[in-house]
Amino acid sequence: MPLADEAANLRAYCLEVHDTCVSKLMAGREKDFAFIKELLDRGLVEMETFVARAVLVVDMPQSDALLPRLERLEAYLKAALPAHDVRPVQHLLSRLRGDVGGQREEPSE
Repeated sequence: MPLADEAANLRAYCLEVHDTCVSKLMAGREKDFAFIKELLDRGLVEMETFVARAVLVVDMPQSDALLPRLERLEAYLKAALPAHDVRPVQHLLSRLRGDVGGQREEPSE
């Protein structure tokens, strides 16, 4: 997200807030989960948009870390007050695990 002054001179590039949250998710530290929660609490981040951005990590070299990070975030948000609707995270977790209709999909030979 570019930021410019009144004369339209470029001054800085900044991460969009949902992209920042995905970066924090992948860092996976306790303080990163607290940061994501605070942005959700304050209405600065939409859960659905955040999850949609997290899906983009699937095609990156860091994709192996996505599932455990999402599992930790889900647990963190479930335990947090106020409680958050974690269904979008749960849907993505099911997809990453290969669940179909609540059942794990068996790999075909």
